[in-house]
Amino acid sequence: MDGYIPDSKQAGEMKGNKPKDGPYSKDKFEYDEEKDLFICPNGEILSRKGEYEYNGKPLYAYYGADCGECPFRSECAGEGKIRTITSDGYEAERRRMADKMRSEAGKAEYKKRTETVEWPFGNIKHNLKFREFMTRGIEKVRAEHNLACTAHNLKVI
Repeated sequence: MDGYIPDSKQAGEMKGNKPKDGPYSKDKFEYDEEKDLFICPNGEILSRKGEYEYNGKPLYAYYGADCGECPFRSECAGEGKIRTITSDGYEAERRRMADKMRSEAGKAEYKKRTETVEWPFGNIKHNLKFREFMTRGIEKVRAEHNLACTAHNLKVI
């Protein structure tokens, strides 16, 4: 299988939302997978200096060494602060997927989702007016969901 998964920023752009990013947002920092470090837009290096756990998952902290002398420090990190970037260890894969999604082939492939995946949900929600479950409990909800899907499939047939 060949996946096409937009990140939250790309998904928002596809919906027509304007991204909230500046010249020093995380995606403007280049990631060097081989050396496991970030390079800021001004060429400075942010190396991995810390590791901690958040919600049971490991996160890595990258700090800039020469932020104190940078003329864009207040824009990038904030006045009197050092720029920090956190990552979960899958930064290289995430960036490859983002590049794939930005390509024309990726956009064309992702557009197929509208025809194959999204319309059944729209049909069930809008035409069948099934917007919430009436039952409680996983087994009862599963049965109710199966009935809604069966109704959709019968309508299609």
